[in-house]
Amino acid sequence: MQKNDTEQGKGSTSDKEGQRTGHKRDVAEVFELFKSYVRQELLDPLEVVPRWLALGLIGSIAIATGVLLFVLALIRYLQTDTGEVFIGSFSWAPYAIAIVALVMVILMVRRLINKRSLS
Repeated sequence: MQKNDTEQGKGSTSDKEGQRTGHKRDVAEVFELFKSYVRQELLDPLEVVPRWLALGLIGSIAIATGVLLFVLALIRYLQTDTGEVFIGSFSWAPYAIAIVALVMVILMVRRLINKRSLS
């Protein structure tokens, strides 16, 4: 009977060691799963952020340049092609009209930005 108890004791010790290695393996698998999840959900999306920022910056510069050229063209048109309407004490009017047009464009863009969808 003592042999059985000894064999059982040895068997239970190896079972405990097997369970420990199983737990260690499970913990390692969970850690690796967590690392891959963090990489997939946090780090990979952050890799495309500089590209989107660069494209956004280029687009905003292009739009700002276009709006500026539009306002300058409007002022030039009002000063030259309207005859003598904006001469003398009324020479400030083309600038005021251009500012009003610019404010209208800004308000339209702001309204589009605040919309949920563009369609």
